[in-house]
Amino acid sequence: MNDKTFWTILGVILVGWLALFFLLIFNGKMAVYSQTTSELEKSVSKMKTYAKKSLEELPTEDLLETRQTELQRQERALAAAQEFFTSREEKLSRELPPTPARWGALYLDAFQELKARYGEIEGTRNDEGEILFDVTPFEAQSITGDELVWADRLWRTEAWLLDQVISRGGKVVEMDGRVKKTDSGRRGRETSEDHEYFSRQSVSATVKVPPSAIGEILGGILEHDDLILEVASFEVEKDTDALVYSFVLPEDQKIEEEPHVVLTLSVDVLMFHPKPDASEED
Repeated sequence: MNDKTFWTILGVILVGWLALFFLLIFNGKMAVYSQTTSELEKSVSKMKTYAKKSLEELPTEDLLETRQTELQRQERALAAAQEFFTSREEKLSRELPPTPARWGALYLDAFQELKARYGEIEGTRNDEGEILFDVTPFEAQSITGDELVWADRLWRTEAWLLDQVISRGGKVVEMDGRVKKTDSGRRGRETSEDHEYFSRQSVSATVKVPPSAIGEILGGILEHDDLILEVASFEVEKDTDALVYSFVLPEDQKIEEEPHVVLTLSVDVLMFHPKPDASEED
């Protein structure tokens, strides 16, 4: 190929490229190309980000829809739970006596009634006929308005536990549900400052009951109709006073009465504090 032919071909190619360049500019194709390039760069950046995620983390439409549905379900469940606990709090508030003095009078009557019932169980009195009722009483005369709500709930819990023991012919070793204060001045073993929704206090008890009653008592605590209760701890052991060492019963002879066991437990009594809406906080 001679020089003339070479330069002729090169000139034709350059003219073609220039024509294509001006055609793209005048037809707006370069702007489209620039926009497409920018979008492609963004897509590449996203792909690099997604490449670092696991399959479960990739934001597919199905996954996003599933997560949105789950979030809505959880929000409905939370709203239903708040409504449930709020209704319990309102019911307890309606049933609360208007003044500490009125509550104290009702408490003393209920305490004496349960003590009298307990005294009918064999072995609950000493030689002088006094009822051995080791339940730490509330100092009703010293309860203030702030303590009234807790005192009422703690006594309700004690009264329920006592009824379970008495109805089964059991014995009370000790029981304590007095209103307590923490070092910070807040009432309860765990305060609303430590938990988003609940503050709590506890009732401790050691009782002697038939082994068959333990499941019913624990179930009744968790399913209480009015109070919000939790079993913080419990321990079961043999009652050494009920053990028989001196003889062995024949196979055909049954024990008339189920031997008692010692049940030691701590029951948390909860108070619900609804979390305010963001609009209310503002």
